[in-house]
Amino acid sequence: MDSYKLYSSLPLGGWEKNRAEIDVAALVRNRRRIMEKLNKENPEAVDICVVKADAYGHGVAHCAPALARSGCKFFAVSCIEEARALRRILIDEGLDAKILILGYTPPDSADKLAENELIQCVFSYEYALALNEKATRPIDVHIKIDTGMNRIGFPCDEEGANAAAAVFTLENLRVCGMFTHFSRADECTPEGDAFTALQYERFTYVVGTLLSLGYEPGFLHACNSAGAIRFPEFSLDGVRLGIALYGAGALTPDGTPLEPVMSLFSTIMHIHTLRSGESLGYGAAYTAITDREIATLPIGYADGFIRAYSGAWVEVETADGYKKAKIVGRICMDQCMIDITGLGATLGASVRMFGGDHESIKALARLAGTIDYECLCTVSARVQRVMTC
Repeated sequence: MDSYKLYSSLPLGGWEKNRAEIDVAALVRNRRRIMEKLNKENPEAVDICVVKADAYGHGVAHCAPALARSGCKFFAVSCIEEARALRRILIDEGLDAKILILGYTPPDSADKLAENELIQCVFSYEYALALNEKATRPIDVHIKIDTGMNRIGFPCDEEGANAAAAVFTLENLRVCGMFTHFSRADECTPEGDAFTALQYERFTYVVGTLLSLGYEPGFLHACNSAGAIRFPEFSLDGVRLGIALYGAGALTPDGTPLEPVMSLFSTIMHIHTLRSGESLGYGAAYTAITDREIATLPIGYADGFIRAYSGAWVEVETADGYKKAKIVGRICMDQCMIDITGLGATLGASVRMFGGDHESIKALARLAGTIDYECLCTVSARVQRVMTC
């Protein structure tokens, strides 16, 4: 079920040196809190839970069934490989839901869409026509409208609306929805908010044009996580909940932070003394001014704890609770070193690389010049996912 993800062929041993703890209960609570807030504004709106990229690195095999059992009836993924894996997961768990593919599926795979009861997004008439020609049975599709993201989608002008209308005439495609994507809904700035409103206006223009031509676009959705929380008035028939489900991003319904779902842990595998004046790691990037007690951890950038996190603070388990320790030297492919001088840490002690609060992963993101979404998705599949409640 994880065949599309790096290192998925590795068997799991009895003792795992690194683990990502996934709080499934927090995942479900995040979904419910967002939808409770949204449904006060729009009682009819439903959620599309986005579980692409192995549920943003959290493990789709466990996250999707938990979300389905909590009431989610609609999922979104990036590609047909993810969609087919998700369909198998749901069937194995005795569950059913709609699955929307947000990205490109090769037209040669058109019949696989129908076989797996998948919904494909179409983003140009040329692509829709290619799917139609390859299909031997009807395919459900959602039309993607580009309202300003300028990534994929039909243009939001009269010409684009007419091209979208032409999709309705293709015999092997059944249009059952239409959507767009807000590119600045999370900015919390006057300029960003004005652009989100403009995108919504552009989208509703295309919807109105199609209706005036006699075409029913079906299920309408525009809001991503930030849109659902900050612009419930734009929720239409439903919203796509992505990063907010996993408690990341700067999103807070009703001013209360969402709960982080993933915590990444490693283990102290070796302890030694680094003498004053000695250096460690590649490039001798760190030199001790005084004698330091150094612990080596079996985690590195191949596990998703990337080189750009060098210098970050982590938390080491001690008899007196977790204490902060700094990564010293450059992070290696499979290992990294931390300074545990005076902490009383011992061999085999657990080390929390991030998690437990919002700030730890945001600090890593700042170091790497990225966003916390990427920090979560980067955790590789050779790190065991351990589900907690």
